[in-house]
Amino acid sequence: MRAGVLLDLDGTLPDTVPLIMASFRAARGADLDVARGLLPFFGEPLRASLARLAPARAEECVAR
Repeated sequence: MRAGVLLDLDGTLPDTVPLIMASFRAARGADLDVARGLLPFFGEPLRASLARLAPARAEECVAR
């Protein structure tokens, strides 16, 4: 029998949205309405999110 540890850091098992929202507010000082506007981007790869948010600058943003 094998023993192992399962780590799920992308929000598939635990609900991490409250933590992400709190982190966003702490880092950016934004109100909750601004943070809620980002919900459609949760769960997709960074490159995909940036391509939707800033198509002309997505690759530049990823490189940073």
